[in-house]
Amino acid sequence: MPIELDPFRTALALGLVVGALAILLPYLDSLVVALVALAIAGWASRHRPGAAAPAPLGVGTMVAWLSVGAGAVAFALAPSPWTPVRALGLAASLLPLGWAEFSPRRARHASGTAAP
Repeated sequence: MPIELDPFRTALALGLVVGALAILLPYLDSLVVALVALAIAGWASRHRPGAAAPAPLGVGTMVAWLSVGAGAVAFALAPSPWTPVRALGLAASLLPLGWAEFSPRRARHASGTAAP
């Protein structure tokens, strides 16, 4: 029986764990950046042209992408007091995108169930 892993969820979860570890081990920052890039690629692969996207992109997804952009800018420009937590902040900036992607409303749309 094959095990199916969603690249977006897997990279998001690992990014949060490694981001928390990066507070104590700063050399893990580059791994967090790679996991965030993998999460973005996993999200994009679900929404590529011709793929069966779970639902059309809405305002929640746009706001979530603003969060990802803000996290990336904060990671790159973090002043010295915030340097230890910048990797965790970058990984946490993906949480709104994960919430928008896997919200119950989106799941109802994907399954074809009518909204209440």
